[in-house]
Amino acid sequence: MTCFYQALMVLVWFRKAEDTTLLAAGFGISRATAYRYRDEVIAVLAAKATDLHTALRRAAADGWSHVILDGKLFDCDRLTETTLSVKGDTIDAWFSG
Repeated sequence: MTCFYQALMVLVWFRKAEDTTLLAAGFGISRATAYRYRDEVIAVLAAKATDLHTALRRAAADGWSHVILDGKLFDCDRLTETTLSVKGDTIDAWFSG
């Protein structure tokens, strides 16, 4: 599959949140290949993206009063914290349910 069709497949995936298995069938490739192509395109896009500090400097220079930060900006390990339940079982400290 050419780079054009790889990019097209990933654009469809981004736009429609389509199941990768269905996309693979539609483009005539295996599911594993579709996942590999998707990951390759995302890596290329991520390499082209501006880093956070540059984006914030540009927003300030353009006079923006607000920005929306979307995505994970820092590591968080609070989900690995455990505690004991009333019954004495080990449970996730941040689980509510």
